[in-house]
Amino acid sequence: FGDYTPDTKAGRLFACVVMVVGVAAFFNMVSAVAESIGDSQRYYAGQLRLSRAGFMRIDRDGSGFINRTEFQVYMLLRQGRVTMPQLNHLDRLFECMDRDQTGRLSYEEISAGLLDSDLK
Repeated sequence: FGDYTPDTKAGRLFACVVMVVGVAAFFNMVSAVAESIGDSQRYYAGQLRLSRAGFMRIDRDGSGFINRTEFQVYMLLRQGRVTMPQLNHLDRLFECMDRDQTGRLSYEEISAGLLDSDLK
């Protein structure tokens, strides 16, 4: 806090120039960081855009809307947590367990195919 101050006019002039250059350099750095953040946001916003064809691939039931399950499946696929063959396997498993073909599983249908240990 002012322990070191220039004593000569040349030293004061040098300090003034260094301070002005330092402030300009600081604002240049802040501008570069802000621009970098803006570029990243624009890049990721572009990555999140979805075409009509992409929407139709996510809308598995063709309703024109993406329901919760379709969104969850899309996000799991996008994040690489599951693969399409794994989801197809689960669909086949569901169809095998759905004996009355209602699209829903009753307790009897589930108990015939799953064990309590499968749920842990």
